[in-house]
Amino acid sequence: MIKLQREIKEKANKLQVVEAKYLSLNENLTKMKESHSQVLDNMDKLNEKLKEEQAKCVMYQNELKNSGVASRTLVEQQQLIDDLKAEREILKQANENLVKSAFDSDRERQHQALQRQLKVEIATLESTVKSELEEKNEILDQLMKERESNEVLHQEIRDLKVNHFSLKEKHDEVSEKMRVFTKESAVDVQELEEALTLIKRRKETGSQDLDFLEKVDEGLDKDAQKRIQELQISHADTINELEKTRNMLVLQHKINKDYQTEVERVSNKMVEDKKEYDLRLQEYAQLLDIRAERIKKLESQMRDVAYGTKQYNVVTAPEETEYDDETSSVNLERGENLFEIHIGKVYLTGEAASSFDGSEASSFITYEFFEHEIQATPVMKGNRMDFNFTSLYVVKVDDFFLHYLQKESTMVELHRALGSSYETVAVCQLKLRELLERSHGRLHGTAKLI
Repeated sequence: MIKLQREIKEKANKLQVVEAKYLSLNENLTKMKESHSQVLDNMDKLNEKLKEEQAKCVMYQNELKNSGVASRTLVEQQQLIDDLKAEREILKQANENLVKSAFDSDRERQHQALQRQLKVEIATLESTVKSELEEKNEILDQLMKERESNEVLHQEIRDLKVNHFSLKEKHDEVSEKMRVFTKESAVDVQELEEALTLIKRRKETGSQDLDFLEKVDEGLDKDAQKRIQELQISHADTINELEKTRNMLVLQHKINKDYQTEVERVSNKMVEDKKEYDLRLQEYAQLLDIRAERIKKLESQMRDVAYGTKQYNVVTAPEETEYDDETSSVNLERGENLFEIHIGKVYLTGEAASSFDGSEASSFITYEFFEHEIQATPVMKGNRMDFNFTSLYVVKVDDFFLHYLQKESTMVELHRALGSSYETVAVCQLKLRELLERSHGRLHGTAKLI
């Protein structure tokens, strides 16, 4: 009997242990179901965001069609369709893997940590992509304005050409009249000009008109005098016609000269406007290429982060703990990002050390990045200096910053400390263009100070 009671007691204890395990497993199962439902909700939200992005993509593609890049949009749309199909397969596979690993608590904790990190990265990438798309729309609007101004200039040129042709027709009519007049009177144009010059000279000297006709003998009869009067009248009419023709030619010459000057001015202006327009188009094309490349990189990173095509290890190095504590409290706005510059070690060559007059070198480094203030490292002594100095900047990723990374450089200067003053010893230029070509956004290297 005692043995049976002991066995009953042991079995009751075992039953309590089993019930406790059952309750803990039931709680774990409830938590896993809740986390699984949360993951499914997140997947639904991501699918909704994906649909919204697809709708936005279709809208942007329609805008690009209106701006004259239909062929490129068709290729991008086909590529987008292929990417969406691949993403759908990735989502299916990720969902299957998620269902299979739903009861693994360790992996669930890792997934939750990874999910939190990925949410932060996705939010940053989405804000960056939105800002890039807004700036791209602004550039497209500016491009449309430039095209409208170009059309206005072309319309002005067409109007000037019409005026040119009308003036040319008038000039041809006057030339035809002159040709007919000279042909009927059998007078050469050069002789006509000489006659007009002679008449003008006689008027200026005050000589009387037709002196050779007034010298006719007084004994002529009335018929001869009448003929002379008719000749005088005809000659006076001819002179008047010649004077009118001369004035008309002078006026036509002035009009042609003014028109030629105006045509040259408009032509020069058109050439300058065309050069300026081509230059702006080239700059806008470069900016659009940079923007498109940046958007593609961000979209690829977002896809990799969102759908797990790349594996990320959530491991924090010991030396990065302090840096993470400092940067975790930084609040970034839309379109902003963090930029870090780290100065490691500096080694002085024998020639550089000898230039310090044999004394122990006391040196420090200064550098200026973008539109921020100059940064200076602490002063250190020796030929091998381990500065280990890091500066962190909050930058706005816009056209000016991208242009700075692509075209400009950061000047790093090595100074020798001389009490309260200093002397610049060496300088180097840091090119940051490779940052735009790297997906992880990091650049390590060694620079020579000259």
